[in-house]
Amino acid sequence: MSRKLIPYMVRTGTRRNLDAARRLRWRLLVSAAGVWRTEDFEGWAADNGQWSERNNPGPFKADRFKRFVAWCMAQATPPDWIALPDIVMGGARSLALTMKWLRWFRSTGLADRVRLLIVVQDGMDTGPMLERIKVQLGDRVGIFVGGSTEWKHSTKAFWAALAGEHGAYCHVGRVNSAKRARECDIIGAHSFDGSGPSRFEKCLHQVDAAFDQPDLEGHIRRAA
Repeated sequence: MSRKLIPYMVRTGTRRNLDAARRLRWRLLVSAAGVWRTEDFEGWAADNGQWSERNNPGPFKADRFKRFVAWCMAQATPPDWIALPDIVMGGARSLALTMKWLRWFRSTGLADRVRLLIVVQDGMDTGPMLERIKVQLGDRVGIFVGGSTEWKHSTKAFWAALAGEHGAYCHVGRVNSAKRARECDIIGAHSFDGSGPSRFEKCLHQVDAAFDQPDLEGHIRRAA
């Protein structure tokens, strides 16, 4: 797997796993719903917290997100990107929320200072929703592939290709195995994140070891 593919570990309070990830030169994904600390990682990114709170749905915590964004932009090292607010598997409602916040970032001037990612959800790969997404893509606005597990993995190659066509960034969420990480590399995604490496140091090393595998497609066939 190419070292051009950037791995992010979801932030954990386990010092051993954080230390191991730093040594392997992984980056950190900090959630608005978690503890706001970059843990002295060389690079980090910011998640809106919706996946963490998927089992406790309610109105989007707009005030908290604004405070989170302010904290992000005040760090000595700014985030690589910020995932725009979404609704997990929320379809049109999710995209409407995302576009509202994209307009807010642009109105405040923050969109010129940090890359923003549209978190795509089930059903957004066709029809009017796809067209709304296409016109936003570019160097400053990219794609975060979210949604249900089945939909994410069945469409991630499509989203990576679309991002490539528009010169946009593509990140794949919830990647917790070497097989899935190598798939991200093959389709041309720029990065991925996983909570498995946060919880289990063994998982971190297993996923990282995939970077040393030269036979990408053969590795995936054997692991399938």
